[in-house]
Amino acid sequence: MFIIDSEKIILSELKDHDIYLALHDLVLSFDLAGEIGEAQGLYNKLTLLLKGAGSDFDQELLGKYKKLLVLLQFISLPLQTDEVISKLFKENLLIAIYHGIDVKGKIELYIMFFSTNDFAERLSRIILKSLSENSERIGGKSLEIKGELKPLDPLVKNWLKDYINFSVNYRIRDDLSLSIYINQSKNIKQLSKKEVEVIIAIIKIYNFLHFPSAEKSEVKATGHVPTIVSSQQKVVEIDKSGDIFKPAVKANKARGANANKAMDDLTELRELAAGYPPGSLERKAVEEEIGKVRSKKKEKEK
Repeated sequence: MFIIDSEKIILSELKDHDIYLALHDLVLSFDLAGEIGEAQGLYNKLTLLLKGAGSDFDQELLGKYKKLLVLLQFISLPLQTDEVISKLFKENLLIAIYHGIDVKGKIELYIMFFSTNDFAERLSRIILKSLSENSERIGGKSLEIKGELKPLDPLVKNWLKDYINFSVNYRIRDDLSLSIYINQSKNIKQLSKKEVEVIIAIIKIYNFLHFPSAEKSEVKATGHVPTIVSSQQKVVEIDKSGDIFKPAVKANKARGANANKAMDDLTELRELAAGYPPGSLERKAVEEEIGKVRSKKKEKEK
């Protein structure tokens, strides 16, 4: 194991795979300790050095270093420009999640810490827009999404569209709506356990930015914290009364009975649609629901 002085490192040393491993461990230590400034400093140093990497530099190793740079940017998120933040969540989110970075936790922390200025609102807006445009792939099969004329590629933005369409009748999207989606979505069943965990991580980010108080409300109302763990496509949650892991399917059906009532009143749906920005995935999904309700009413009137 290396004890490395990142300030004194030179390009030739970066060609050593053991040096890469030591830097990788250093990056993860920055993540755990929340060392934003140190992460940005190492990013600047490595970026400068890697600009001089020639054709003799192992390209596979160079690719690993580029992923390290992405991780460093996620760790030092508040120091990044709007353009960099947008690119991170549009093109490189899976790198962070697969490397174990708690992206949602960082977003929560930064929004809480910077709540007195416009950074929190700006960060939320940028991330949500970037997620809706993210073309990273999760899974290998096309998605069959209600309301779409043809199957869609399994991209992050389309997985979010699938989740939004699935949970359109929920006033608040939280761990309950997410666990029901993970259990019941036909598209989810095509994924591996790890891929399902990635989907969960992404949707948790989306839910938090749209409904930041949902988790606190759930804990306050029920006295337990739902924990979503995929295992053979089953969702598991913690029962705080005895800390017992148990399948959440039956519980979700009972608790979801009230949460999953179809909002068949057009006025209520219009009010819901008005709460989302024009052109957003959520508004489009609600507007589609409005169209279906109208069609059903017309059929009943005949």
